[in-house]
Amino acid sequence: MKIKIFVEEGDRVPYVNGFTKEIAEKIIVPQYYPEGFFGLYGPPFFRIYEPVNTIPEEKFYYPIVVSLWLIIDNIEHLEIPKDILNSINAGKCKILLVNPFEGWEWDYWESLVDKIAEKFSLTRKNFVCLTGNHSNLTDLNKIVFNFWEFGYQYNLIDEHRTVFTQSVKEQHAKPHKFICLNRRPHFHRLAITQKLFDIKDQGILTCAKQGAIAPEYFTMHLKKLKEYSEETHDKFVKDILPLLPLTVDDGIDVEVENPALDFKYDKFFDSYIHVVTETFFEQLSNRMFFSEKTFKAMAMLQPFIFFGQKHSLKTLQNLGYKTFHPYINESYDDVDNDLQRMNLAVGELKRLVNMDHDQLWLLIQKLLPVIEHNFLHIMTRAEEIKDQLKNDLTANL
Repeated sequence: MKIKIFVEEGDRVPYVNGFTKEIAEKIIVPQYYPEGFFGLYGPPFFRIYEPVNTIPEEKFYYPIVVSLWLIIDNIEHLEIPKDILNSINAGKCKILLVNPFEGWEWDYWESLVDKIAEKFSLTRKNFVCLTGNHSNLTDLNKIVFNFWEFGYQYNLIDEHRTVFTQSVKEQHAKPHKFICLNRRPHFHRLAITQKLFDIKDQGILTCAKQGAIAPEYFTMHLKKLKEYSEETHDKFVKDILPLLPLTVDDGIDVEVENPALDFKYDKFFDSYIHVVTETFFEQLSNRMFFSEKTFKAMAMLQPFIFFGQKHSLKTLQNLGYKTFHPYINESYDDVDNDLQRMNLAVGELKRLVNMDHDQLWLLIQKLLPVIEHNFLHIMTRAEEIKDQLKNDLTANL
């Protein structure tokens, strides 16, 4: 049985309930296909969901799209129809807060739920949050659905696996020992860029300044970098800031574009080690999220050093992926302190970069079973995620 979702008509962005079109266009990330707000497109969406515009006999969801953080500041504009509120109070309907593209901490979701609940005299039990956050530290009803993990199945090109395996067998030397791409200038990416700057000639190291986002974003994160480590900030300002943006010649202008799905494959095939600089780095126990950056490394058949929250690698392992211990020292994954965790990961990357090409080729040979497992497991997980999504939607009603 499909999951019924109530979709308002009239002055609305398609599938975006509760807000007029004028307001919604200011607080959502637009989607070419409206079902994309749910992280599914075309047949996969309609196999799970059944949109309706009248109150059904069965239990149903009233979805509210939460694609940008600032929706929480616009709740005064939110209007939920009276018949929907009656259905909620009768136990026939729940509000489904939808954002499968982000993994914001539960503090945000709890504040959002409480703000809506207060306005409409509801309680937390009337809500279900669909999010990419894997942390369980909340009393909210939650469903984990990560678009980036589910969607990367469409970027698995088996020919890449064949070419990669053949290149390992033939000991093709790669021109770059590592690749580290940094578009949106989060403070930890600025720090990582500074710490890798002395080995930039042995790999691909990029760092955008605007990163297809408002200019004040860079200023805010540069200030945050100073709070995090004044020494790192001062070295970044002195040595790197005048050179920004650091780019790779692949035809992508990261100051304008967001290559979340990056089809310029050569730079990955030409590098031994992928440096994943995840969206979130600061340790928060109520947040665990993996963006496309994690699954890009797997799809490109590369071993990786991971710059993210504590126990990110353990969480990936719990999802069935494999990591690279003992050939790569992953002890950084157990470290609480952000700066220490970063320095340990940087140290391990530099140890690998100090290897010659023969040693790196031998390392890749040893890691080949793990690399191939992760490539194939993305597809396995896609089926698991789809089934789990429908089961969780049903159970939470």
